[in-house]
Amino acid sequence: MFNLNLYLANFVIITKSMKLRINTNSIRFRLSREDMDSFNKLKVVSISIPFGQKSDELFTYSIIQTKNEKIDVSYVNNHLRLFIPQSLADEWIQTEKVGFSENLIINKDCALFVLVEKDFQCLKPREFEDESLNFPNPLANSSI
Repeated sequence: MFNLNLYLANFVIITKSMKLRINTNSIRFRLSREDMDSFNKLKVVSISIPFGQKSDELFTYSIIQTKNEKIDVSYVNNHLRLFIPQSLADEWIQTEKVGFSENLIINKDCALFVLVEKDFQCLKPREFEDESLNFPNPLANSSI
């Protein structure tokens, strides 16, 4: 039987633009158009960041489509995995829906707020940030 966790533990699909923001008990993932295409085709998008001199000293984070009915998260061997129900992923990919969130109960004393969004271009360009793969900002042509 195919084991997705075992597969992902040994293989990482690299993306250049998926963002992760961690703040206290919350995590936010932002995906570019390229990330969304990969997520749609491959059912997974991942990125690894080197944290040392050795090739195995990496922090990896992934979003994975699953047949489960609920959003779930795991952190094993420096790999943060967010599992998204395939039905929710399909709806998000195929519509204008910006994102979704879930408050996950980790244990009786801890909850983790998870937010997943399409990454939009900023209204004011940033000097050291390439936003060419991001979604056009819907407010770009407004008078706000």
